[in-house]
Amino acid sequence: MGPGTRRDTLDYHFANIPAGDSLLKKMITATSEVAEHVIAHQELEATIDAEKLRSWTEAMVAWELDPTNPNPYEVTVKTPTQASVRRQLAEEEERALAAGVDFSLSDEVSPCSLIAMGIDLESEQRSLKTLTNSLWDHSQDRQITRVKLRSNALTRKLEEWFSVLQLYIPTSVLLRKREPQKKENPKPFEVKLWLPSQIGKSVSFDRSLADIEYKLRNAQAHEALGVLRRNLQIRATLYDVKDRWLRGQGANTQALNAIATVQARIAGARDEYRQARASLLALADLLGLPNVDKEFLPLEDRDIRSMVEAEPGQGET
Repeated sequence: MGPGTRRDTLDYHFANIPAGDSLLKKMITATSEVAEHVIAHQELEATIDAEKLRSWTEAMVAWELDPTNPNPYEVTVKTPTQASVRRQLAEEEERALAAGVDFSLSDEVSPCSLIAMGIDLESEQRSLKTLTNSLWDHSQDRQITRVKLRSNALTRKLEEWFSVLQLYIPTSVLLRKREPQKKENPKPFEVKLWLPSQIGKSVSFDRSLADIEYKLRNAQAHEALGVLRRNLQIRATLYDVKDRWLRGQGANTQALNAIATVQARIAGARDEYRQARASLLALADLLGLPNVDKEFLPLEDRDIRSMVEAEPGQGET
């Protein structure tokens, strides 16, 4: 195609696209709300230290001009991870054993392993609950079988858990008997684990177990927020790619399946953070730790959105 023909072809195509009307509507909407956005931006800047704002602006402009410069949007704050905390607790246990001090009441399960096992079981309970809720009247036999097998496996793990728990917290046996049963045969994900955060001040037990759980819960909450942020960014990118570049039923179906997978991760991270926060608040009250509720704020559904999404009740411009 020669240059003249190519230009004529492009003119023919663009002449049939109402780009002018669409662009005009967007410009009118943006113009009517520009003052509100400017005021909101100025109010945000007023809450930030002037020196930090200046250094941030310089770093951002430098990165935009030359991407080889440090990216100011990268997270530089290092938060504890469950793996690092478990390693730290294992090293503390190793030093205690070397010094001839051993508080373990089981040859196979130490206090650190006990609390870590409980948190892992709690995660399996959430996963099984999600999987169970996904079943419906027309679910296939293999789907139902998979749920049943996981449920049976979790039941066996719970029996093992309670047999070890009663060694470290003997009163947990009494608490389980006193706990009113809402159902005659509760499902495995409905069984209360009686971790220190769930026991609270109702009975006496070794407070070192509560301290171990607090450290693990702290890391769990930070990790859940990190997973939530990453998947919100992924979801925003998937929506953008789908809306801008994908056409056809097949491509859109694949995109929606990918978005559904990411949405499931977001829901899982949300539930994990809420559970970790509730446990942290209970442990803070038990251990007398201040300002935990200020460090870990409530996570509402309206808070779970990416920066490019509008707040509920507001449209995008």
